[in-house]
Amino acid sequence: MFKKEYVILVVLCALLTNVRATGKICKVEPVEDQLKVTIETMAGNNYIVQCRSSLVAGVWENVEEFQAAESITVKFISSGESHCYVRVVDLGVAKSTEEPPPSPPPPPAPS
Repeated sequence: MFKKEYVILVVLCALLTNVRATGKICKVEPVEDQLKVTIETMAGNNYIVQCRSSLVAGVWENVEEFQAAESITVKFISSGESHCYVRVVDLGVAKSTEEPPPSPPPPPAPS
């Protein structure tokens, strides 16, 4: 049976690219043919889990994009590769598509 090998790298990724790889991976466990990745997140922030087969070359492939609801988020990922380097990119808070409320009227002029 073919066994996948995963290499987890978060800190060094931030040094190699212009992307903020700031989602902190707390724990990684192999579960059947996937990885169970526990990520320290900030509720309301958007994140992307990415992987690639080489540490220094190639394009980071988006595995899953999500918005964190709590301070700890668990994701199950599978890259399709025999091995991969994994990072979590913090995209920050989503911008609202709603218009802000109107400004209050100015105070009355003194008489």
